[in-house]
Amino acid sequence: MANSREAQTLTDEPCISIIITTLNEEKFISGCLASCLEQKNIGFKIILVDGGSTDLTLEIASSILRPCDDIISLPGSSIYEAWNHGVTCGSTPWLSFLGADDAWSSKYSLSALYSFALAGSCSFVCCKSYLYDRSPPPFTNLVTIRGSYYSRRAHLKGKLSISHPGALYSRSLFEKFGLYDTSYSIIGDSEHLLRCDNSDFGFIPLPLVKVTASGLSMKSKYRHYIELARQMKSYLTLSSLIPLFFVCLKIVFFKLAKR
Repeated sequence: MANSREAQTLTDEPCISIIITTLNEEKFISGCLASCLEQKNIGFKIILVDGGSTDLTLEIASSILRPCDDIISLPGSSIYEAWNHGVTCGSTPWLSFLGADDAWSSKYSLSALYSFALAGSCSFVCCKSYLYDRSPPPFTNLVTIRGSYYSRRAHLKGKLSISHPGALYSRSLFEKFGLYDTSYSIIGDSEHLLRCDNSDFGFIPLPLVKVTASGLSMKSKYRHYIELARQMKSYLTLSSLIPLFFVCLKIVFFKLAKR
């Protein structure tokens, strides 16, 4: 349980690693990193794992990041390979993951998540998020506010609605339940949550993160349903049988649409 872990106060000593993956994100990376460096009342470091950018992403990041932050080049890596690398390279007891086109909505977002985790003895805390259209300039066209608490039952019915970006993880979750499964390409983060004991998961009903909606292509939607069906079958319950049937119907629909 989280209350058996050593609590850390809100100091400048890094207690959280913010892991960010990039691949040709020159239009967005400066806003993401700026929002990280603005965080108050919390010690953190940034671990940026780049998948082989050929634009100005790395030059921009290098000009913004502090000496204590890390830039790691991992050409050809998938998002979950990059995240796993960030997890294993860091040593802080807490971890958070952001996309290069995401940002914190407040200077106190990270400290709020951390304080909530300690106060509630949580190993995982997620929050609501502002969802914006991805068209530049970033974070100008608000689409909606999304995110809810994690429910394993809803997850197994294909109705997972938490907002993953910015969620705070105890490192103990990765030590006990393993790293992300790199055979997934879209929803490996949700599969990891299924492996975890979620009895001490927490939720802050405030939008502490700004995320962008890039939209899934037909190919990505098809892959999403394939991976969702795989998760639901792996952790099958009686209540998830009918939802699994409808997910399989969607897979058939996308197969027919591709012909």
